[in-house]
Amino acid sequence: MADILWPLTARAETQEFWLEWATSRTTSTFTRQTQVMGRPGAERWRTKITLGRYDGISARAFDAFMTSMRGGIATVLVPDFRRLAPGSADYRGLQEWIEDVYATPIDIYFDTGSYWDTGEDGDPVFVAARWDADTPVPTILGGAGDTVLVGGLRPRVTAFLAGDLLQTSPGRVHEVREDAVTDNDGAVSVRVLPRLRISVAPGPLIFPARSRMRIDASAAARNPTRPPVISSYEIELTEDLNL
Repeated sequence: MADILWPLTARAETQEFWLEWATSRTTSTFTRQTQVMGRPGAERWRTKITLGRYDGISARAFDAFMTSMRGGIATVLVPDFRRLAPGSADYRGLQEWIEDVYATPIDIYFDTGSYWDTGEDGDPVFVAARWDADTPVPTILGGAGDTVLVGGLRPRVTAFLAGDLLQTSPGRVHEVREDAVTDNDGAVSVRVLPRLRISVAPGPLIFPARSRMRIDASAAARNPTRPPVISSYEIELTEDLNL
């Protein structure tokens, strides 16, 4: 079953987005010492989203979107609305553009005519100038362990900030651990958490990074409504770790 794309127009009124660690904690009743053990690879992203002020027509559309999740049978690709793009100066224009899906695409990297445009799935994609075949495209080149290699960036700049999100393959999201500065060739090794649990998918960077999730309960589509037909929603989703 194909993933469902969370529409960027369905902006959360409030959102919690966090990484849940798989840990077990044991405390000795005699020494009061605590032992904490964790299972690498079992970390998962979770989110809680509140949406409100949906009128009759928009509420119907969102009801249909929630129904399409089929009580958690279908998976949905969910962004963190605080981190739709990296926070560095090179990406700020992209962040502003994503937040206004009707804005004119902005040339962030180059003065060669390259720009950000809307892809088939509604997400922004980088379009290099047709007349300049040498124009680099921000690209994931590979990765292993807790490191992702990214190329096609401007040389000697801080390309990513601690806390940015990177999507390394469809539905897999990782948080940047520390600021990452590109080398003279415009490449950078980015340290991330959680560690890579599946192979990286080489290709152009995709923003916003989206985690593949399932709603936590079949009743998550409940829609309290008050006069004059104003509906609200409170939805919790958890990352699907099935490969």
